[in-house]
Amino acid sequence: MAQHDQTGGELGIPAWPFEKPMLRPRAAAPSSARAKHLLMGGAALAVLAGAGLPNAAHAADCTSPTGQVVFDQNGGGGGDGGDYPAQGGDGDGGDAGGTINTSASNIAAGGACKSAVFATSNGGDGGDGGLGFTLFIPPFVIIPVGFGGDGGRGGDGGDIYLTTSGTLSASGEGGHGVHAQSLAGDGGDGGTGAGVYGEGGDGKRGGVGGDITLTNSATITTASDKGQGIFAHTSGGYGGSGGSGLGIGGVGGNGDGAGAGGAINIDHSGSITTQGRTANGILALSVGGFGGSGGAGGGLVAFGGDATSAGDGGAIDVDILAGGSITTNGQFSYGVLA
Repeated sequence: MAQHDQTGGELGIPAWPFEKPMLRPRAAAPSSARAKHLLMGGAALAVLAGAGLPNAAHAADCTSPTGQVVFDQNGGGGGDGGDYPAQGGDGDGGDAGGTINTSASNIAAGGACKSAVFATSNGGDGGDGGLGFTLFIPPFVIIPVGFGGDGGRGGDGGDIYLTTSGTLSASGEGGHGVHAQSLAGDGGDGGTGAGVYGEGGDGKRGGVGGDITLTNSATITTASDKGQGIFAHTSGGYGGSGGSGLGIGGVGGNGDGAGAGGAINIDHSGSITTQGRTANGILALSVGGFGGSGGAGGGLVAFGGDATSAGDGGAIDVDILAGGSITTNGQFSYGVLA
């Protein structure tokens, strides 16, 4: 069984290896989390919530995760606005992910970053605003102003309802028994406005992560490092940043707010066994996105745009029901980490 290094401070949190990046390159506010009826994994049990949650140590560095069985309802990204005299075009909004409501059983997966079951419903990113510029035909200035277009809103992640039974196994590094993700799209950035007077476009809001509901009665086994028994991940999109305003007078556009992470509910009555390092029985993450930055203003008279706040994480509820069990055998591997 795993022996845990209890050198991480008052809570006894291990000294985590931060050498691995997140699954998706987006930093975010930590989730608010609640886990009930938690079962010990390895030699120690940890339930962590709030600042300092070592997400990076537990998510495999898989830029394109997949599965032996894949349920895909991802939304498409919005197009960028065009560049025009005076007024740049607005970016289009990203499409929302679709709802997944399905079940799966008796699946074996092999290969790095390949889970037995992979359910994904991500929102598309919003398009960026276009450039608005002064129209100058010597010796005349025909249009003296330039307004950048606004970005498009990020698409929301879709809700996922997944029931698993039978036997599920994954043997490759970063391969999970069940992987469910609903990642919202980022808001588009405002375009640049340039002219005698230039005003940047506004960024648009990031999408909201979808809710994830998992019901597991399956016997789940993973054999390698970072292979979670169940990995549920929902996150809000980044808010778009304001565009720059450049000219004799320049005003930057405003950033917009980030989206919140969705709620996660997991009912586990089956059996989970993991073998690798940082391979938890259940890993549940709900994170909010970063808010958009204000755009720069440049000129003899210049004002920057306003920045906005980050999004909130969603509630997490993990229930280990009668008959449910979790066994972890690798270093830094917990029964439930949420």
